[in-house]
Amino acid sequence: MPGLSERVEPGCVVLTARPDARFGNHDGMMHGGVQVALADAALHAAAREAGGGEPALIDMTVRYMRPIPVDGSTIELQATVERAGRLVTVTRARGSDEQGRLLMTAEATFSSARRVRMDE
Repeated sequence: MPGLSERVEPGCVVLTARPDARFGNHDGMMHGGVQVALADAALHAAAREAGGGEPALIDMTVRYMRPIPVDGSTIELQATVERAGRLVTVTRARGSDEQGRLLMTAEATFSSARRVRMDE
């Protein structure tokens, strides 16, 4: 995605993107699947920052608050760690536009891939 960047700030990971028409639907708004992919990237980055290796996604919820135009405007997702336990990490993200309006929220639960055994 154009303008996609990630930076780590104290207490959060910030993902910035400038979606263009390639990421839109027939109404010129960002496709929901693209929003989920951006949320996933931000939430995973926050979980990685919490430590414990590469996180394995257990579940994720994305809430769409308003349509996101695909006109090249900047959107920003700020992801934070709500809980970093021994086996489970919970992260939350808020996406906003250049005017600071809330576009979406997301939360995810992760487990460390090293600690999860699927055969048990």
